[in-house]
Amino acid sequence: HLPHLESHNCKPGIRVLIAKAETHGPKTRPHTVYVMHIKTAFSVRGISRRYSDFKELDEQLRAVRRIAPTLPRKKRFGKMSPNFIAERKRALQGYLDNILADATCATSLPFV
Repeated sequence: HLPHLESHNCKPGIRVLIAKAETHGPKTRPHTVYVMHIKTAFSVRGISRRYSDFKELDEQLRAVRRIAPTLPRKKRFGKMSPNFIAERKRALQGYLDNILADATCATSLPFV
């Protein structure tokens, strides 16, 4: 399950912020991991997720709610460039902010 992000998220009591993006893996098969901080009134928790985790969440949300926020597209080539990673981080933050702003999505089983 993918927790919620950003300081202006609308789900009461929960904020989720994608703090950074890191590159992992061998040079022949690198991948990006997004490090997130999930803040509640009582705790701060850190988690890491790959784009594929966001895609899985998106598929689960769409099974519950046909109209859900739009997940940024997958990219085959150039996906490890610093500019692309920074842009995707911003887009994923927006995606999560939109999920939290939608009460149906934010409280649906795939997201909680």
